[in-house]
Amino acid sequence: RASEAAAKEVVLHSGKRLDYTDVAMLAAFGRSSVAVYRKPDVALIATGDEIVEVPEMPQEFQIRNSNIYSLAAQVKRAGGVGRILPVARDNEAHTRQLIEQGLVADLLLLSGGVSAGKYDVVETVLSRLGAEFYFDRVLIQPGQPLVFGRARETFFFGLPGNPASTMVTFEVFARAALELLSGQEEVTLRMPLARLTRDFRHKAGLTRFLPARLSPDGGEVTPVHWSGSGDIPALTRANAFLVAEADRPDYAEGELIPVLLK
Repeated sequence: RASEAAAKEVVLHSGKRLDYTDVAMLAAFGRSSVAVYRKPDVALIATGDEIVEVPEMPQEFQIRNSNIYSLAAQVKRAGGVGRILPVARDNEAHTRQLIEQGLVADLLLLSGGVSAGKYDVVETVLSRLGAEFYFDRVLIQPGQPLVFGRARETFFFGLPGNPASTMVTFEVFARAALELLSGQEEVTLRMPLARLTRDFRHKAGLTRFLPARLSPDGGEVTPVHWSGSGDIPALTRANAFLVAEADRPDYAEGELIPVLLK
């Protein structure tokens, strides 16, 4: 007689992202197909006159459009389908045109244009589209100027434009929204503890997500030297971010510290 489950027992509930054990169970119970949620359509817009496309040679005042491709990779890994739109230039008319295209998606992610700079027009455009803003700042670094809201029934995030800021704020905030839109009923932000391999100090006041190398067994973590949130080579050398508490500037070698996995 079968012993794995009782008669009429529910063995797999909706609202869970299927993993390989779930697939094995479905097969064992004779289910060759099941109904699942559609992968969310995620519109991706980079903003700024300084941005050029990847094949172009940037001038001194320009940068290649790296953020939008890292975002697309993060969206795919989180279960969404990223749809890259053209770069929104620093004027309201062009930015509005692209945001309106993005608002037909399930989720809109914008990179840049949400700081207090003279040419940052994203919030102005969203306001004129009737957006409701839930927050426009978070007490973390990198990633402090972060906008979250809803316009025309579509949720949006205005992510800061520096590469590390975009990456961190997606993982900490936008990933959860995407997972909920994918049908997950529970989302978690896993931050296991690891022991520092050396003394570590940071400036208190904000929770900081800083590049680090986690040991192969996940037991130890070493801060990676970097030059700020635009230092992409340092980010590639890291395989995690250590998470330093806002009210604690000093950590000693051997102490446990939370780690956000890449």
